[in-house]
This record gives sequence, structure tokens and C-alpha cells, in this order.
Amino acid sequence: TVLLAKGKPLFPKVIEHNGEKFEFLKAIGFNVVQLKRTATFEQLREASELGIWLICPPPSSIGLQPIPFEFDRVLAWDVGRGLEGRNVPMVERTVREIRESDSRFGRLVVGHAVAEWSQVARITDILSAGQEPIGTSFIASQYSDWIAQRRNSIGNEKPVWADIQTELSSALESQIGLLTDQPPPLPVEPQQIKFLVYEAIVGGARGLRFRSRNRLDGIDPVTMLRLLTLRWINAELNQLEPWIMGGALMGQLPESPLHPNLEVTAINTNRSRLLIIQRPTHHEQYVAGDQPPATITFRDSASPFSDNAYLVGQSGLVTLANTRGVTGTEIKIDNCPFTAAVVMTQDPVVVNRLTQSYQPTANETILTMHTQITQQWLAIQQLIDAQMGKMGRGSVIVSGAHNEAVNSLRNAMAMIEQGSLQAAENFLHEADMKLATARRELVTEPLGMFQSKTSAPLTTHCSLVPLHWELVAKLGTSRLNPNGLVGGDFEDLELMLNSGWQNRQLDNRQVVTLVEQNEDAAFDGRYGLKLMITPRDPQQAIGAIETPPLIIESPPVPVRGGQLVRIHGWVKIPQLIQGSMDGLKITDSLAGAAMAERLSLIHI
Repeated sequence: TVLLAKGKPLFPKVIEHNGEKFEFLKAIGFNVVQLKRTATFEQLREASELGIWLICPPPSSIGLQPIPFEFDRVLAWDVGRGLEGRNVPMVERTVREIRESDSRFGRLVVGHAVAEWSQVARITDILSAGQEPIGTSFIASQYSDWIAQRRNSIGNEKPVWADIQTELSSALESQIGLLTDQPPPLPVEPQQIKFLVYEAIVGGARGLRFRSRNRLDGIDPVTMLRLLTLRWINAELNQLEPWIMGGALMGQLPESPLHPNLEVTAINTNRSRLLIIQRPTHHEQYVAGDQPPATITFRDSASPFSDNAYLVGQSGLVTLANTRGVTGTEIKIDNCPFTAAVVMTQDPVVVNRLTQSYQPTANETILTMHTQITQQWLAIQQLIDAQMGKMGRGSVIVSGAHNEAVNSLRNAMAMIEQGSLQAAENFLHEADMKLATARRELVTEPLGMFQSKTSAPLTTHCSLVPLHWELVAKLGTSRLNPNGLVGGDFEDLELMLNSGWQNRQLDNRQVVTLVEQNEDAAFDGRYGLKLMITPRDPQQAIGAIETPPLIIESPPVPVRGGQLVRIHGWVKIPQLIQGSMDGLKITDSLAGAAMAERLSLIHI
């Protein structure tokens, strides 16, 4: 699954193109640009001069005319996004025409799948897939498992590229826009983006596609903050490239009894070993990085006896204390942030390459970029804190966390001036943690009567919390109308069928489905709707299910523009749902999958 471009290993850092100059995108750290349309000869020339690669749809003339050698900077042909099983015949025809027309034998074909991914992977060379967890009910710390599930289901024979979210989803932004007249700027936390990158790496992704709907060359504060964040993350990715580009994913180390939430994943090359360290809280889809820096120890039983351990810090390599014994190497990290990387090696070439990666680019280092990001987030959150104070909803915890972040940031900047870069880095991690703690308090406290953030989209971002309280005040003076969903109580089966309820059961070799009106499923009234999915073979565990085998669709509910609608109900899930990380997925037709409620185990 190692990708070679002109004979050299390549780890694609793909950015979606929105009209920016290629030179600008290369300066951010991207080496592949994905175009919405076939590359023009001017774009091909520019890419060749800059040494970057392109992904784009093939020319419309495929099957009729050869694809000329001018397209040599095209790394892969894009045969579609959002693909599923029904698209396979069309994609097969397109791929066949590409093979017949392409002057360069063996050029790659990539397809982005949302369902039936093994069918899409069968006819393409690279499977592209992804989620947009930030601000949704999808648990971000399961993203690595989600990617690994797709990678394993296609036999680990083809590379998988994973999406990395850099903006809130368009559906969530649309819903926010309908709930408030003037939505504030909504930058995604840098720690969230970095966490998704680490999840993709430990899930086995061989390339990353950074999702981008809006141009990165704007001069508004949110765009400039996103630009700075992506430059910072790409600089760190460059340090890890030798391992994530062609290393062997060895899986997670055994759990440390001293740190039950610590996850350490190993990636091996011939001369070294990379350890990806994560300390998840499992709410990173809403707030990331609120784990305090801590001293951690863990044992690596597979590390060679002679290897030294180095923390890949933001200011330079840090030699770690380690103790070697018959059961492996025990490694200790002081002030470990919520994500970190450790390299085990005795090869001076590896150490020298990492040391060189700390050289400034355009007078900026990884540490100075991090400092700027922290400064900007502190300013954003101080404005929110002031707004909350004016509304009479100030928080001692939030204000205290901000004050501590100010002190930590000042200490970091003082250490940078003195040349004590390692101490500065530790203070920066402390400031980030305090800011994340304040964000967590801001978005958690207002939930109140709401069961989840899916039902309260104005609690998905700290900048929205003042607007949430305004909405709550409005709801407090309004009355809910009677249930507008015909048959929504499941008491009258004939009424349900006549009003448009649909039961869509899809053939699946692994499971058998059942839907029935059932007294045991009742919560209020006589009946409830019972949905059951059981293995065809009780002796076999359910593997990855690529398409939901059972979908219940309600009839439409008439609503007015601007009307507030509450979707409400009761669910009981007595056993953990297997085969899908979505579990029971409840979706409405306006907000779509981005604002779906996902439930895997619910007792009532």
C-alpha cells in the first residue's frame, strides 16, 4: 500500500482546490491539489514547475482520444465522490475507458465511497473515505477504528486515504444560520484537527485529504487562523512522513495499568519505530485537548534493546528516560500533552533528519506557529467570556481557566525570548489545556433540558453559547404544538401504512431483519415499533456492515420556513449494536447525516 511517485515514496497531503494559486497551497505544506474539474494545460504546467501533484476527473474525451503526456502531473484520476453500490456500473465503465485511453500505463484511480466501499475499492486503486465528526454525534476517538474497518474489509491490499475536517460541516452551519440572524465566526479548534490526523494515521491511512469548502487565501480572521493551523499541522506531519508514508502499522501496545486512557500505536520502519501517543477523553468531536499535561510511563516490549527514545517535540528532539529490561523498554514522558510522538532508534541518519525538520520556514518554526495559534484562541475566548458576563451568565471556572491560560502564555513567550524552548513548549501545552477546559465548560453547562448536542446545535461551538442562551429564553415563552407526525405513536399500523411510513429492508448476507408493531416495545401507550437485526449464522460474529440493512422512513411533516421543530421520542437498545459504529442512526431530511443522532446502547 506504499504509494510511489516517480519512484519515490509519497505521503499525499491533499487539499481541495477552491481557486487558490498552487504556489500558495504548496507553501502551506500540501503536496497534492484535488481539482473539481479536469486540469487545464496551464494548471498542469504550474504544477510541474512547482513539483506538486494533481488529482482531477479524467478528460471528457476518454474512450475516444488518448490522454496525452501533458497530464503527467496528475497523480490519480478522480472517478467520483460520495460513491456507493448503485454507482459501481458507471464507475466501472469510466475506469475501463481511462485504462484504454491513458498514455501512462498504471496511473492510479481514486474513488470516494460513502457506502459499499469494498465494491468501490474493487474497481479503483485507492479508496478515499471519511467522516466529518466535529460538532456531530460521531465519536471522534472512533475514527481510527472506522478507517481500519474499511481498510481491513478490502484486505489491506489497497491504500486508504482519510478525510480530515477543517471546517464545520455545511449542514451544521446551515442549521446554525437558520437559528440565528448573525452567526459568529466558527473556527475549528486546532487540537481537533490534529486529533483527527492522529486518528487517521493510527487507523492506517496512507494519505490525508483535507476538506475545504472555502478559499484559504482570504484575509478574514477565521480563514487566516485556519491557514495558520494547517501550516502548523503540515509541519508536524513532515516530521512523521518516513513512518506514515511507508512504515508497517504494528497496532496498539498493551494498555498501561497506570494510565487506562493512554493509547500508544507503533509504526515500524527498517531502522526505527514510531510510537503515536494519544490520551483521548472521547468527546474530541466537541472539545479536544482538555486533558492536563501529565507524566506518563508505558512499556514497549517490541523495541530493540539498543534503541534510544526521543520525544518529537515542537521545539526539538527530547531524549527520554527509559529503562530496559527483559520484558521490554519502559519509557517515561514528563508533561506529556494529549497527543505526542516518540521515535525509537539508534540510527544517526534518522536523528539528523528529525533535527533538520526544526529549521525555520519563512522565519517561522513549529513552536512560533503554535504560539500564534494559542494567542488567537485566547483572544477569541476572552471575547466570549465578556459576552457571557454581559448576559449575567459568567462562569468562575471559565474566567479562572482564561486567567491561567494568560499566565501560561506569558511564561511561554518569556521562555522563548530567553531561548528556553522546551520550557516554552510546556507552558504552551498548559495554556492550550486551560483554554480547552474553558471551552468544555462553556459548551457543557448550557445543555440543561436538551439530551444531546445534536438537539442543541448552538452548543456545538463555544462561540455559539451566548446565542444558545438567547434561543433558550425564546423557547421558554413558546408553546409546542401537538405531534405533527402522523402515526408517530405507532399505535395504528393501518394508519401508518396509509400515511406513508416505509420499511426498507435490504438484502444482507450477514444478518436477518425484522420490523413489527409490538407491545413489549411500548413506552407510552399500547404499542411501540420493534426493530431487530440478528446474525444469519448465530455461530459467527457480525463483521463490518457496509450499508444499513434496515431503514424506517416516516412520512413528511409539513413545516413553515423559519419554524422551530423538535424531533422527540423514546428509544431502547438492550444490546450493543455490532457491525456499525453508527449504531441506530436517526436522521432528518433537512439537516442530513451531519446532524444525525447516533445511539448504540440505551436502557430506559
